[in-house]
Amino acid sequence: MGNDVFNYLDDLIFFSRSVQERATHVRVVLKRLENASFILNPDKIVIRVAEIKYVGHLLSSRGISVLTNRVAALKAYPRLTNLRTLRRFVGMTGF
Repeated sequence: MGNDVFNYLDDLIFFSRSVQERATHVRVVLKRLENASFILNPDKIVIRVAEIKYVGHLLSSRGISVLTNRVAALKAYPRLTNLRTLRRFVGMTGF
């Protein structure tokens, strides 16, 4: 399974070449989560999508790209004039 499941904070993303492969990955991961007593939030589960917006990026079968609205927000950010605006900008770019 190696590179077919990615997790970041409390999210899991499955990359699969086929429905059968994805079903296998999901079964293995769900069993591991159950054994570790993890609880999933059914309201956050999204399945069988061709692309997903995730942490400022668009993930799809075509690859990974940065969301254009994120780049535009960085370009339009006002000039940094003090420590407070610098911290806001760093927080924005870190996300």
